[in-house]
Amino acid sequence: MGQNTTERNRDESVSTEKKVDDLYGLIEGMEIAMFTTRRPDGRLVSRPMATQARTSGADLWFVTDIDTHKLDELEADPNVNLAYYRDRTREWVSVSG
Repeated sequence: MGQNTTERNRDESVSTEKKVDDLYGLIEGMEIAMFTTRRPDGRLVSRPMATQARTSGADLWFVTDIDTHKLDELEADPNVNLAYYRDRTREWVSVSG
């Protein structure tokens, strides 16, 4: 029996490209992610963000205003969590890094 997606994503022998392909397959049709960052005081902040179309050279990418606090938060701590949810089927995807 083959590995499921969760097992493949934990497997260091699986390429990052394959993991990103799996992720795009899982989030297909889920256009909005809850994008979570950490403020300098340690508190978590989540906001909805639209995932942009896939492009070479980027795993996932988002567009934001240059003056937003998100950028300050990302400079201080580049770790984020993205949470996707499909209401119709109750499927969800969470990815961090």
